Amino acid sequence: MMENVTINGVLYRYCEQFDVNLTLQYENERWSEWHIIREFMSNALDAVGGQIDDFSLTEEDGFIHIHDHGNGYPINYAKRIGASSKKNEEQSIGQFGEGTKMAILTCLRKGISVRLASQNWLIIPTSMPVEDDLDVLFFDIYQSDQSIQGSLVSIEAIPEIKVILKNKGQYFLQFSPLSPLYGSMNQGIYPSQGKTKLYNKGVYIKDIDALYTYGISISQLNRDRDLIDEEKLSQRISDILNNADNPSVIQSYFEESSRIANGVSLSNYKELKYSLYPDLEVRQTWVNTFYSLFGSKAIISTSDLASREAECLGHTPIRLEYYGRTLADFIGIPKDIHVISDDYEFTWTDDLNDHEEKRLSLFNQVTELLDLQYPETVRVFDTYAKSENVVGLYNHDKDEIYLKRERLSGNLEEALGTFIHELNHKSTGADDTDRKFADGLSSLTTRLVLRLIKTVGIPTTLKLTDRGFKLPKSFSYQADKLMSHITAIGNQIMIQTNGHILSSKLSGLNLKAHCSERPVTFYKGNFYINIPNSIRQFLPEEVSFNVTINAEQI
Repeated sequence: MMENVTINGVLYRYCEQFDVNLTLQYENERWSEWHIIREFMSNALDAVGGQIDDFSLTEEDGFIHIHDHGNGYPINYAKRIGASSKKNEEQSIGQFGEGTKMAILTCLRKGISVRLASQNWLIIPTSMPVEDDLDVLFFDIYQSDQSIQGSLVSIEAIPEIKVILKNKGQYFLQFSPLSPLYGSMNQGIYPSQGKTKLYNKGVYIKDIDALYTYGISISQLNRDRDLIDEEKLSQRISDILNNADNPSVIQSYFEESSRIANGVSLSNYKELKYSLYPDLEVRQTWVNTFYSLFGSKAIISTSDLASREAECLGHTPIRLEYYGRTLADFIGIPKDIHVISDDYEFTWTDDLNDHEEKRLSLFNQVTELLDLQYPETVRVFDTYAKSENVVGLYNHDKDEIYLKRERLSGNLEEALGTFIHELNHKSTGADDTDRKFADGLSSLTTRLVLRLIKTVGIPTTLKLTDRGFKLPKSFSYQADKLMSHITAIGNQIMIQTNGHILSSKLSGLNLKAHCSERPVTFYKGNFYINIPNSIRQFLPEEVSFNVTINAEQI
């Protein structure tokens, strides 16, 4: 016969033993005393909506009592352990009763006595061996004529449990003496206490590498509540900072960004691992804090050269790492390149040598070859403050192309390529990423190729057969244009046929003057130009021609 039990002055009578249908070997043996307290405390805080005035924590008769003054829950719920009444409550800490199950099993594994009570019932978990190395969880269930308010968990007051609860302010923001620097427990920034920590819905999750401690609210965690998707975490912290209006928080951000940029700090803080875009309502606070920290003449440094020029104008360039620069630019802090004029951006070259002047003259000829208009001016610079990597620019407002001297005097192919690139900006009015710019380059290439094959030609070797010169497959004819014109004199022979002009000079040849129109025949898939015998007898079996093309006739 089981004895009656009295807890907090309430008498409970034994009713039944309930088989929970779980073994003590079920799942996670890595849970510790901290996990037990975290689970039962979280459930109690959930029950009262986080209001610690409706919550009590006492020690009596060797037990620590965690008592919430919420609505409690019926015995049927307790029997269905692993279920939950919190599925639709976004701000609840626990998840679906699984944590309660794990906490009870951990208590029994570690030999810690635990009791759960609510309304008019009491459960004392126990275990019974059913076979070797296998113990089954049972609930000894008691009932009382007297009901309690809310729910009560009583845990044996072992030293490990008492230490955790003594320092509960470190594990539960609800009991922390710290006030948030911004926001609240579920979306807020807190000062660090030696270590920076992450809390989810007020409950400690883990230490993090950050400038501050953060309170966030994420519902979907793993069962052990210690793994949070890093992308979601970054997004939550970003959302908090984008709304933060505390100048001390903002100042710390800029200070650390500056330390990293200047090589003073090698930190890997989460705040400086992604871009921030402060909301409009707090953006001016970020601007004011920047100037308060660095001075009213502070600007963003983009390069040593531009910063030196800006300093000469009385500004204070501030070096920030990438994300700090991106943020400062977003909130409207000027860059050094914004406060210096064109004369400061470029160091112009005025003493071009003959080689460089000839290059510019060649570029002018190429422009004519492409049937394009030469810019108003082509200027050559030694350095460009905005970037050391820029070798060419087109100034649309002034219709000027700027070329870096190093590129102009270097490899001709690269120099000409840069000039044509900038010429295409002038021609299309588009930037590099615009499809119109790419189409313009294709058009220039096509135009140049056509001009070259029309004026310079393509080397082609033709074989002389009994039917005449065998033409390449690229030659095609319409039925009414199967004719060619042949001219020969001395060591030269020229054939005009269907938009192509084939010319050749043969050493040692001395032909009599000849001019005639000859047919073009088609035989077994190839065209042949008939050659008169008075010429053919003097020609070798293969003749090298230079072929120019009149594209309009093809």
